[in-house]
Amino acid sequence: MPSFKLAPLVESDFNTSDFVYTFSTPLPKDAATVWAELNGESPLHWCKAINKISWTSPEPRGVGSTRTAKLALPGAAVHERFIVWEESPERYRNAFTVETATFPGTKRFGELYEVVGTATGSLFTWSFFIEPSLGFTRHLKPVIRRGLSGLISDTQKHFA
Repeated sequence: MPSFKLAPLVESDFNTSDFVYTFSTPLPKDAATVWAELNGESPLHWCKAINKISWTSPEPRGVGSTRTAKLALPGAAVHERFIVWEESPERYRNAFTVETATFPGTKRFGELYEVVGTATGSLFTWSFFIEPSLGFTRHLKPVIRRGLSGLISDTQKHFA
């Protein structure tokens, strides 16, 4: 299977780019529970667009940890490396950059998760950085946003 190398992201890319799509959703579960599921042995198993995510580095997890995500699209997979990992009682936060993908068309890709406690559970903010290698990016933005919204709705249903 071919492998396409992506350019790396740094944390500040999530704050300064037109390629970031951010979704925030309140969840009825406490922040520690949500964080544990996002980073457990079967992360995002509830998302229809993802078949399986497997950790490829040993615990403890943190900056430098790696995992592979096999997507629902046959043959599609990405290899991720974490560039941010923060855990505190007030806020949980991590981010990864995709190092390689089995499909072309993406220059840079990564995700950032942030979970904070609230009086009724937690607030989960999920940011996606997607920079296509194609020249007509502005026309792709609505399609990309619509596709990502399915991951958010799957997550809301899972934690309901």
